[in-house]
Amino acid sequence: MKKVVLFSIYCLISFCFLFAKTISTIIIDPGHGGKDPGALGKTTQEKEINLELALNLQENLLSLMPEKQVLLTRDSDIYITLKDRVKVIEKYKDSIFISLHANSSTYTSATGYEIFYSKKLTKNKELALTLLEKIESDFPSLRNRGLKNGNLFVLENSDVPSVLIEIGFISNENEEKLISSSEFLLKLSQTISKALSFYCSKEEESR
Repeated sequence: MKKVVLFSIYCLISFCFLFAKTISTIIIDPGHGGKDPGALGKTTQEKEINLELALNLQENLLSLMPEKQVLLTRDSDIYITLKDRVKVIEKYKDSIFISLHANSSTYTSATGYEIFYSKKLTKNKELALTLLEKIESDFPSLRNRGLKNGNLFVLENSDVPSVLIEIGFISNENEEKLISSSEFLLKLSQTISKALSFYCSKEEESR
């Protein structure tokens, strides 16, 4: 009888451990906002692009993975500090974190998307690579600038799998028109959603 009880306790603890490790929350971080417009294009501001993409992404993720909680660090044009963005991550230890940005350069010919990750966690690179490969597959005409390791505050201070996506250059007139278009942002949100769904499934199958 004692062995049965001990075995039951062991199974319960194991089940709880596995459940706790399941990715249950996806945190989407539209960069900048409010008094911080981010990079400026000729006709758009980075904060506007980031927010529209984030809202599309949230809607797509909730449709694709209704069992997940999908949170935004901001859902309107408000200013949020980097520390406050990290505080959101700290509340959800069973999450993944995606920060969305548009790039800028003094070289107006610069184009393409790239994904930043921190070496702090091995899974950061796995998540970044999953996203990069899916974007490359769905947008073959865009320049793939690859994976980058950068000392970025929200990534270095995150204890969950995290990446920062630069979707294109707002400083390039042609690319600004592309990445600010609602059609592009909707399609990109669908691509990112599929990549995140694949990543979550792969992670949960390995546990």
